[in-house]
Amino acid sequence: MISSNLFSQEIKMEKEELAKDLCKRWRINRMLVNGEEVLLSESFLNTSDMEFKTDQTYLEKLVTEKTVKGIWNYNVENIV
Repeated sequence: MISSNLFSQEIKMEKEELAKDLCKRWRINRMLVNGEEVLLSESFLNTSDMEFKTDQTYLEKLVTEKTVKGIWNYNVENIV
């Protein structure tokens, strides 16, 4: 089982704007583990991505064909 914790910047925007900007497929091109950047192989970069969905779930596809499903959330204090 693979587990990820993702952290982002603090931003203030409306919920609809957040979903519009975030909810799409993202290509993974950089990764930090314990604050240190990890060198990613070419095969990882070519085959890995994350897709954030408006139902607050995401799909993470890493080097293997297996897809991991998770949930995402936001700090409601920063939602306008």
